[in-house]
Amino acid sequence: MSEPNPAPTQRVVALDVFRGFAALAAVGIHLLQLPLNDTKPLSTFWTLCAVINRGLLFAVPAFILLTTILLTRKLLKQYDLKAYYQKRVQTALYPYLLWSVLHALLASKMEKGFTWHDAVVRIAIGKSYYHLYFLGVVLQLYLALPFLVPLFRKRASFWWVGFGRWCYLSSSMPSTTMC
Repeated sequence: MSEPNPAPTQRVVALDVFRGFAALAAVGIHLLQLPLNDTKPLSTFWTLCAVINRGLLFAVPAFILLTTILLTRKLLKQYDLKAYYQKRVQTALYPYLLWSVLHALLASKMEKGFTWHDAVVRIAIGKSYYHLYFLGVVLQLYLALPFLVPLFRKRASFWWVGFGRWCYLSSSMPSTTMC
C-alpha cells in the first residue's frame, strides 16, 4: 500500500537528495569549464570533459522543477500573495538586480561600445549576463506560479501532465544564445 501524500510542511527526503545531485551537477558544470577552455579542442581529455559537462546540464531544469514543486506546496498550504511576492523580491529580484548592476559597472569599464541604455534593456529582459539567465527564468516562474496554483486546488486532471511536459521540454530546448 502506498503512503499518503506528505503534508506541505513535511520535508520530502527525495527532494533533498535530488537537490543534492543537482547542486553537485552545477558545481561540476562550472569546474569542467577550466579544462574545456584550457585543453586542446577535440583531444581525448577535452572530449571526455565535454561529454560529462553535457551530461550534467540537467542541473538548471532540476532546480526550476524543485522550485516549482516546493513553492506550489507552500502556496497550496497558505495562499498569501503579499507575503509570497515580498519573499521572492528579497530572495531573487534584489540579487538579480545587484549582480546585474555590478556586471554592468564592470562591462562599462571593459567593453567598447557599452551604453547604459543597453545595460538597462538587458537587465529588464533578463539578459544582463549569461550566468544570470537562471534568475531571469526563475523570476518569470515566481510571477506566474501564484496564478496557476488555484488550478491545482482540485485534483489535477490528466491534461496537466501534458502541460507540465510541454513546459519542461520548452524550457530545456537548446539555446543558440548560450555558449
